[in-house]
Amino acid sequence: MDHATQFRDLMMMYNKITENCFNSCVYDMNQRKLNNSEAMCTHNCFWKHLQSNNRLMIIFSELQAKKQENSLREQEIQMQKIVASQNQSEPSPT
Repeated sequence: MDHATQFRDLMMMYNKITENCFNSCVYDMNQRKLNNSEAMCTHNCFWKHLQSNNRLMIIFSELQAKKQENSLREQEIQMQKIVASQNQSEPSPT
């Protein structure tokens, strides 16, 4: 994945979290600043989403590593089968 795609995905995630937390926490549009409860709610909401996303990324990375290990193991088994079949098909020198 290139840097532009990663940055785009990061910005999309950030925007979704921001929208979700704003819609969940901000009720009073008559003031320029957030009141204390809105500020605390948005802070907690963002932190919760950030921690959840970090945990998901850790789990995803672990699963990807296991998937790669399994794929490598499968490739090694297939290669061993190919080598074994080639060795069997070669005429033995007499």
